[in-house]
Amino acid sequence: MNKNSIRKEIKNIRNNMSEDEAKNKSLIIQNKVINLIKEFKDINYFVYKDFKNEVETSLIINYLLDNNKNVYLPKIINNEMFAVKYSKDTKLEKGTFGIYEPIGETTNINDFVCITPLVAIDLKGNRIGQGKGYYDKFLKDKKCKKIGICYDFQIVENITKDSYDIPLDIIISEKRNYFFLNALYKL
Repeated sequence: MNKNSIRKEIKNIRNNMSEDEAKNKSLIIQNKVINLIKEFKDINYFVYKDFKNEVETSLIINYLLDNNKNVYLPKIINNEMFAVKYSKDTKLEKGTFGIYEPIGETTNINDFVCITPLVAIDLKGNRIGQGKGYYDKFLKDKKCKKIGICYDFQIVENITKDSYDIPLDIIISEKRNYFFLNALYKL
């Protein structure tokens, strides 16, 4: 199956999840992520704001803030993704595609952990996003650990990797965790 077919099929399944199912699975996944990042010494975290049945991230963000970590959220400006530092006082506004984005100055971050949204991922860390390439462009040439969080049904057998695709280091779903060889060197 090509990327567009996989994207359409998985988004259909995700969009048809009940609110309770999404919340329950998200809670499991977020707790697994928190347990993992407790082991990290990293101070900077780039975390997406969940949208339309994506795995929720509010517990992760609150945990990081409560533990004095620097949290950055994505903001799209002129078709490019940037990082904006986030705190509990930061105001959010609907941005590109109706996703809430922080109001504030963009900043460059290079050494960080990226909690990455996805539509689908294979067991080699190859990710399919929404199709605009924002994360691939943002993560190119950045020094970071890349953690994809997803529901188990979003893990597929194989995704054809394009030259511009940036693979992830770790996948966490409600049922499984995968650490790829390159992740072990970064941890």
